[in-house]
Amino acid sequence: RVGGGGRVRLPRGGVERVRVNDGVSGAIMESAPLPDNAKAEKLRRKIADPRGWKTKNVVVKIKGGDSDAPEGEKELDFKMVEVANIDDLLDQLMAKGGEDLEDDRLPYWVEVWPSALALSGNVLDNPLISAGTSVLELGCGLGLCSLTAAYKGADVLQTDWLQEALDMANLAWVLNEPDMPESATKPQQQRLDWRHPDPNMQFDVLLASDVAYEERAFDPLIQAFKVLARPGGKVYISEPNRRVARSWTQRLSTLASEGLELTSKVNKTVDSGGQKHEITIYELTKAM
Repeated sequence: RVGGGGRVRLPRGGVERVRVNDGVSGAIMESAPLPDNAKAEKLRRKIADPRGWKTKNVVVKIKGGDSDAPEGEKELDFKMVEVANIDDLLDQLMAKGGEDLEDDRLPYWVEVWPSALALSGNVLDNPLISAGTSVLELGCGLGLCSLTAAYKGADVLQTDWLQEALDMANLAWVLNEPDMPESATKPQQQRLDWRHPDPNMQFDVLLASDVAYEERAFDPLIQAFKVLARPGGKVYISEPNRRVARSWTQRLSTLASEGLELTSKVNKTVDSGGQKHEITIYELTKAM
């Protein structure tokens, strides 16, 4: 998005503390000390230093709210790395201009968003996501949702249009791998343009967190859901109820004739830095 004065402005969610109520809660603590992990530190430098990124460590707490969730899966702590100098990234992008500004290359992926916390809580509780479930995350960003699915033993494919996001999602796995259960497998990765989904790829579950931020993405996203979900598969979408996406989220309830039925809609209240945000999680089921 371009705000006043021609500057690109990202939607801000706040990262000092985020609480998600109604059974799903999470907190992000900045500058959290991380355990020694030479492999992760080497990878962080390889990713960040050539690009001039300054990074910050955060610990993300994911809390499930389902009383039927298996013991030991009520709360997870994940170590993540965010990019701290967002303005520098935006200045570089503005200086390049042209295709990078026109082709969805804004760095929305640089931090953990409240919608990702809410959807990760849903993944933690969801009995459909377990060992052997094939899961694809669209626009994975830092990869929190797919990291949660991988923790539960799912076969995960992280996808994003930007290689930078995939690199950071891979870093998140390396940071957390020592604490993962034996059943967890490293997510696979692939650059994916959801405007051109591959009909040869189909998954049990699609995850999409805070993806409807530009109107030009609305129709391609729905088409991607139709193509990438297997018959009977589920699509989980978490949205922060921005005005720009209101018509799109309303449309989700009208897709049954197109093979996608809205089978669940849950509202979550997010209190971020004293400001409350409504996060809605939609479940779509693809027709058999």
